[in-house]
Amino acid sequence: AQVYGPGDRSKTKFYKLVKKGVIVNPGKTRKHLIFIDDLCEAFFLAMDTPTADGEVFLIAGDSSILLRDLVSIAAKTLGVSQPKVLLPARPVTLTCSLVEHVCNALQVKPILFRRSMDFFTRTVECDVSKARERLGFSSRTTVEEGVMQTVRWYQKEQLI
Repeated sequence: AQVYGPGDRSKTKFYKLVKKGVIVNPGKTRKHLIFIDDLCEAFFLAMDTPTADGEVFLIAGDSSILLRDLVSIAAKTLGVSQPKVLLPARPVTLTCSLVEHVCNALQVKPILFRRSMDFFTRTVECDVSKARERLGFSSRTTVEEGVMQTVRWYQKEQLI
């Protein structure tokens, strides 16, 4: 699952792109998100559940979301229109690879990374039934609420 929420700077570029109206075409990519407060709650449940000792749990929201729906939620929360410019994933990925290769050869920090494209091109889904059944875990934060809190924090920190 992908953790998000206030304090996480890793999705700053995503929100900046949405705000600018440009996004890598999400296609049918799905994301299984977990809001930071819900993740912390899962940790507390695991610590308070004696039968959880030594067990491995996948912690994520109750269901995954299409990335295009996440883009829509982000745009609405930011008060902007849906991105009108949908960049094709393959050429952007190749560009990132080229930039990364050239920068590495020049021994400078790349400004684009191929792995950054994973967010747009790789589906992430988890089976959270074990956490639900054994820990009684269910995420309380909807994606809409989580994105709203995240965007507020980014704005407060002047990151977007």
